[in-house]
Amino acid sequence: MKIFLVFLISFSNIIFASNKFRKYFSFPSFEERIFYLRENYSDKVNIFSIGFSRDGRNIWCVDINYKNTNSKTLLLLSSSHPIEWQGFETPMRLAEKFSKMANDNQLKIRVFVIPVFNPDGFDYIRNVPNIYEIARKNRFYSSSITNTNYKIGVDLNRNFSYKWKKLIKDKTDLFYQGEEPFSEPETKELKNFVDVYKIDLLVSFHSFGKYVQYPYSYTKEAFKDEKLINVATKMAKIIGNNYRAIQDSYLSIKNGTEIDGFMEKEISQH
Repeated sequence: MKIFLVFLISFSNIIFASNKFRKYFSFPSFEERIFYLRENYSDKVNIFSIGFSRDGRNIWCVDINYKNTNSKTLLLLSSSHPIEWQGFETPMRLAEKFSKMANDNQLKIRVFVIPVFNPDGFDYIRNVPNIYEIARKNRFYSSSITNTNYKIGVDLNRNFSYKWKKLIKDKTDLFYQGEEPFSEPETKELKNFVDVYKIDLLVSFHSFGKYVQYPYSYTKEAFKDEKLINVATKMAKIIGNNYRAIQDSYLSIKNGTEIDGFMEKEISQH
């Protein structure tokens, strides 16, 4: 892993509470869009599942320029947090854009896109009365779930191995990290995926604020990779709209995050 960036995009989440947007941002609707790409760009785009979520939903990967096995590779990873719906929509739209570029022979690299990394949480949040109570975690929706227990789940972005700590025992806490690193099928399947495919650059999409964030999460000690910091700074400048590059721990220290796991190659051995 040569470069790792986390790309955080901020929009208002309030609009997604309406029935109109809840209907649109559904897992089945995303599956339709994913398979449309293979149907229309079959010579350039392949679709496969990297594994299954806790409730058995596929974690789909869009493999663009899949025949370019010797080229540089980019992985676009959706948010792990269900409330950050724009963190799912953005990589999905990029998958659509890059598929067309590949079909027109305008894309030189191989691009993997995982548009819905947390499919259970993504679909479940559409069905609950208070979306903010279960905003960050994996879970699945069932009509038998009541208001007293639907908060149980794991924050997948606290479930990776590097500097993981069992800081929270309450399984209903928004930031509950799980009983151990990679305790959840979603994080396990992502680890298995990047252990197989060589990834040169990873961008993970969230919607916390107008930031391009770089490692580390677990410490306030200044990050020393000037090359990576410069890339993050240039990205923020290109995006504009008051975006800025910051270290992921700038706002708060976090353990067991994806950004630190990828940076320290505890997810991938490449």
